[in-house]
Amino acid sequence: MEKIYSKIIKKIKDYISYDFNLNKKFNHYNQKYSMDDLLNAIIIIMKKGIKYRDISIYCNINWNTVYKFKMKLVRYNIMELVYKNIINDYLMELNEPTKILYTDTSLIINNLGVDMIAYNPQLKKHKTTKISIITDAFNVPVNINVFNSNINDALIIYTQLDDVYTNTQQLCNNDTIFIGDAAYDSNKIRNKIEELKMGQLLTGNNNRNTKNINLINGRKHKLKERMLLKTRINIEHTINEYKKCKRIKIREDKYIKNYKSYLYLATIYIVIKQANLY
Repeated sequence: MEKIYSKIIKKIKDYISYDFNLNKKFNHYNQKYSMDDLLNAIIIIMKKGIKYRDISIYCNINWNTVYKFKMKLVRYNIMELVYKNIINDYLMELNEPTKILYTDTSLIINNLGVDMIAYNPQLKKHKTTKISIITDAFNVPVNINVFNSNINDALIIYTQLDDVYTNTQQLCNNDTIFIGDAAYDSNKIRNKIEELKMGQLLTGNNNRNTKNINLINGRKHKLKERMLLKTRINIEHTINEYKKCKRIKIREDKYIKNYKSYLYLATIYIVIKQANLY
């Protein structure tokens, strides 16, 4: 665990030091605490889900110092930029990207958030936020974003495909297979994947809008497709990795930009852990 923490800290520090302006803002002569200690405190908050005021249990840094450092990371969008940098490193080292991508969403219970929250039929008593994840066959999250929880999964992936195509185009070709559950069974999505030349969509059949037995029987998958659909459990394992980060499992951040910073930090943690990078 500590080895992964040190890899995360080194990558963030390297990214900051590489940029002259960022390095000037984050490293100054009268710094009381090292960046290593501050980043380590933020990772602990992300994993343990504790409040900033409780960080004194794990280190001797004043909670207000940790909070201000975290807000500076949010202001300059450091976590997202480092995550994108790591994904590029991963794809370059992988050389031959996998031909299977998995997609799914997960509801995040909201405690203190005031933006990007809504009611979802699955959790009627709580306002929630929804995260949407796309992973490759090695359980590495190659794309992640946050949405209102009342937006259906088909619309989410429809908008997310543009981001995948723009930022990780090397993952997508005519041989790529997107695998999702029945919520993604949409001709609109299939047409967009075909239009972007990103492969094909494979989902469980959505039979909610028909009682025609002949139509249902005509939708039955071939053996290879049924076997591929069984591997969709991979993305559930990845979502479970996110839920182990307690600051991700329950949203304690007032503004979504602060929550997303922790979400990208958790994704950096998962990518480094899964791919054994650096």
